[in-house]
Amino acid sequence: NAEYMGPDNEVWIQRLTEANQKTAALQGERDFLNDLCSRLQTSLERLQTQHQQCNSQIKSYQDQIKQMQTDVNNLRSENQTLQQTSEAARNLLLGMTEKEPQIPEGRAAIPITETPRLQTSTSTVNTH
Repeated sequence: NAEYMGPDNEVWIQRLTEANQKTAALQGERDFLNDLCSRLQTSLERLQTQHQQCNSQIKSYQDQIKQMQTDVNNLRSENQTLQQTSEAARNLLLGMTEKEPQIPEGRAAIPITETPRLQTSTSTVNTH
């Protein structure tokens, strides 16, 4: 190797030294970027998990809202029925206080004083 010793060799040694330094710097940058990528991957996985949890929570809220809407509709329907019943009862009471009670069609009027009674001693019916 003595033939390679000389000024040109020193230039090559200098170039190799610089190349080795650049290589070491690039390896350091590569290690830094690999570490950064690893941390970003971990953060991404954590965010994806949080995203899935948020979507599940949103779905749960949507289901609760649907149930509440159903409950509200049922309560509205029940309220309407109660209002109709109340109105019918009010009208019935007003009708009873304003005039004699009407006998529904198809039913015979039986005066209270002439209500049939069953005698216990005999099986005949008296209509006093």
